[in-house]
Amino acid sequence: MAEVASSRDVQPAALAEEAVKELQHAQQLKSTAAKLQQRLEELSAEAAEHTRVIDTLKDLDPKRTCFRLVGELLVERDVGSVLPELEQNLSRIVAACKKLDEQRISTEKQANEILKNHAPLLEEMGRRRVQEDQL
Repeated sequence: MAEVASSRDVQPAALAEEAVKELQHAQQLKSTAAKLQQRLEELSAEAAEHTRVIDTLKDLDPKRTCFRLVGELLVERDVGSVLPELEQNLSRIVAACKKLDEQRISTEKQANEILKNHAPLLEEMGRRRVQEDQL
C-alpha cells in the first residue's frame, strides 16, 4: 500500500512540474510578444518619418538637389532619384509591420491558450501553497 500512496504523490508532483514548465513557456511567449510590440512601434515610427519626407519631397522639382543619409554617409542626390527609393522603403517597412503584428498576435494567442488550459492546475497549486503556509 505504501507503493500506491507514493505513486499518487508522484502524479501531482509531475503535473505541478509540467504546469510550471508550461507557465514558464507562456511567460517566454509573453516576453517575445512584448519585444515584437516594441519593434513594431520602432518600425511604425520609421514609417511615419518616411511618410513625412515623401510628402515633403513629392511637390518639389525632381531635378532639385537633396541630401540623403545612407548609413553614416551623407549623399547628394536629386529628388527624382530619392523619392522612388523612399516609397519602396516605406512599402517594405509597412509589410514588415504587418508581419510583425501577425507574429505578435499569434504569440499572444499561444501564451493565452497555455494559461487558459493550465489555469485550474495553477489555481490548485496556489491553494496548496496557501494551505502549506498556514500550517
